[in-house]
Amino acid sequence: MSTVKSPETVCASGLDEAWRLSWTGQLEAALSLATKLCAEATQRQDAPLRAGCSLLIGECCLHLGRFEEALDHAQAAAHHFGALGDAAGQARARALCAWVLVTTADSEAALDEALAALDLAKTTADAVAQASALDAVGIVYWLIGQPAKALTFFEDAIRLAQNAGDLVKLGRYLVNLGGAQAQIGLQAQAQGDHAAFEHWTRLGIESATNGLAIAGPGGDTWAIRIALCNMAEQHCRLGDFEAALRCLEEHDGLAGALDRRAAVHYQFTHGIVLASLGRYEEAIARFQESLSAERDGDIEQTVTSLLQLSQAYEAAGRFAEALTTYKQYHSWQVKLAEEAVQRRAKYAALRFENEKLKALAAAEQHRAQNLETVNQDLTRAMLEDDLTKLSNRRHLEAALFELLVSGEHYAIAMLDVDNFKQINDAFSHAVGDAVLRQIGALLRLCCREQDLAVRYGGEEFTILMRGADAAVARKICDRVKTLIEDFDWRALLPEGSVTVSIGTAAWAEASSPSNVLALADWRLYRAKAEGRNRVVDTGGPARS
Repeated sequence: MSTVKSPETVCASGLDEAWRLSWTGQLEAALSLATKLCAEATQRQDAPLRAGCSLLIGECCLHLGRFEEALDHAQAAAHHFGALGDAAGQARARALCAWVLVTTADSEAALDEALAALDLAKTTADAVAQASALDAVGIVYWLIGQPAKALTFFEDAIRLAQNAGDLVKLGRYLVNLGGAQAQIGLQAQAQGDHAAFEHWTRLGIESATNGLAIAGPGGDTWAIRIALCNMAEQHCRLGDFEAALRCLEEHDGLAGALDRRAAVHYQFTHGIVLASLGRYEEAIARFQESLSAERDGDIEQTVTSLLQLSQAYEAAGRFAEALTTYKQYHSWQVKLAEEAVQRRAKYAALRFENEKLKALAAAEQHRAQNLETVNQDLTRAMLEDDLTKLSNRRHLEAALFELLVSGEHYAIAMLDVDNFKQINDAFSHAVGDAVLRQIGALLRLCCREQDLAVRYGGEEFTILMRGADAAVARKICDRVKTLIEDFDWRALLPEGSVTVSIGTAAWAEASSPSNVLALADWRLYRAKAEGRNRVVDTGGPARS
């Protein structure tokens, strides 16, 4: 005799099946089933099922690169679980919100959500909720450039998943741990510590390999693809190109079609491997493919792809295309800052429900319109370069957006220390750092009170001169060049001196601050090409 199942039982088992589909990489099928179940739950006023469906839909949309939908459904899930008094479910939903927010470069809101999710999860005995929240905090710290902080959270999430026997989550947490470890390696490499770089990169590969071993038998193709791409890139950094190619070959042999976001990740990673092998034309094609992420709103991926594409063009000898792409990279860097501010205002009202928090949402809206208020909320550490104590790139991006809104006149200078690599190679990175600190001090002497001196990255500096025209900018930059050239460097350098090349541009020469910055950067490129130790303030790239 057959047993007739209730609609509630059928729907609950359907949600389990939808989760299984998502874990095995069948995201579109999982999304379709969960959407159907959510409509049925809404019709029957089944609040727990509707909350569970919203959570799954949000996660599927995240992995498919549909970020606005992902955030809408994650926030809806948090609301539904909260109304049910389900703290564990609400913690999982807010952890997902944090993941979406940090993926779309809203790092401040992401950290707030992740920590709130962890606080909620700790009020429950639910290991799944606690592990999800720990993983979310780890992801946020990892993606905002603080991977050392992320390690403890990932390790705690791994321990909980092991104790619960949750192999799907365990595999994913191990892959995330490997990514954070590899980023610590990159930071060590940037500081010239090759031993630490190699140590942490190998740890990252080991963690990803362990995650792959767990994800494989469970059929979690989403985690498998990410692990293989991460490992390919890490093997490249170590110079093991055969191992990198093996990872990509294994990726190619996986069953099932790539979803949009996974395809972007794969194309980008393949481009990295090909460029490392000197196959620049093939790498260029892969990086161009990875730029499809732009259509999904993944601005950080777009910025990274543009930078790699520019470098591949340069290595291939296609210098005009390299310059054009590098200008696009600058433009997208500014857009990244602009959209992060606008996104905070857009989603603030969705996060808060009572009148007091609506007032905070209004403040977020105001900050989106007036970047001075945003800057008041940013801490000195977030706006200052650790080495030189000048402003950092984030501060510059905020100031450029302020200029875009206000319409104020300005000029921009891009400076690069000539032959800086030779200083590092001949005298050590410690001496190179001392030179950069001294240049920071000299820039502060030359700049006016209203100017913003910035360490843009590496040995590159920027001066944003508010209220300046081309003539004023030229006068300031000539003073900078002369002061650095004439400075007595003997206390820092056993021999030789330091000079800089400078390119400048003024507000009237381009349509937006990002384009003015790109023009100044192009003129810097010319200054170096024409012999270094000079200021170039005229001319521009040829127009097609």
